[in-house]
Amino acid sequence: MDIKEVYLRFKQKINKNYTNDEVASSKSRFVYIFNEVQNNYLEWMLDNKSVDDREYIQKFLTLDKALDSSDNLLNHSDFKLPENYFFHSNLQVEASSGGCTDFLHVHQIKQENLNEYFHDNFNEPSFLYRETFYTIGEDSINIYKKGFNISNAYLTYYRYPRQVDIERYLGEEGLQSSSNINPEWDDKSVNRILTAAAALFNQNNEDFQHLQFDKSRIFNKI
Repeated sequence: MDIKEVYLRFKQKINKNYTNDEVASSKSRFVYIFNEVQNNYLEWMLDNKSVDDREYIQKFLTLDKALDSSDNLLNHSDFKLPENYFFHSNLQVEASSGGCTDFLHVHQIKQENLNEYFHDNFNEPSFLYRETFYTIGEDSINIYKKGFNISNAYLTYYRYPRQVDIERYLGEEGLQSSSNINPEWDDKSVNRILTAAAALFNQNNEDFQHLQFDKSRIFNKI
């Protein structure tokens, strides 16, 4: 479904129960709310849907992305998260020690448990036992080590959906230089997103700048 048809369907949905003028249902508001809702919809699908439903979001899964190293400190090596990173799926870590290189078993821990894990003989990073742990910060993955080096990290993750846009609309700074960017979702998913977008729009039409999004209420109804 192309973005012009998506916009037309959005206007039809929000006018079922309300009479909205062109400002209220403007292209700029549509672009903002559709992108907001599709991001939340992907998060909701990852959190709530069954394995069978994951087929709708497999196109957003990026496999075994080699991460760029950002820092190499005494007890951890840091790797940059991809710019389009949305949700973690799996991490593979390659380490080396004494001329030997191998992949480690890794698991994620909470930052507040770091000292407990790092100084525990049964949980500490160990090349001998081929295991370690990692934390995820705002823009990097921190992989911990003791007496060995981290060579490479490969991340499988869900990326952000392509953010839609539509040509020629008025924004806060006047006419926007924009182009038509279609959604990546199949038509069934687009319709679900539009239903949620219209419901959210109508709930917040009087105070759009303070838009409230309750995923459990919006998506459980579609």
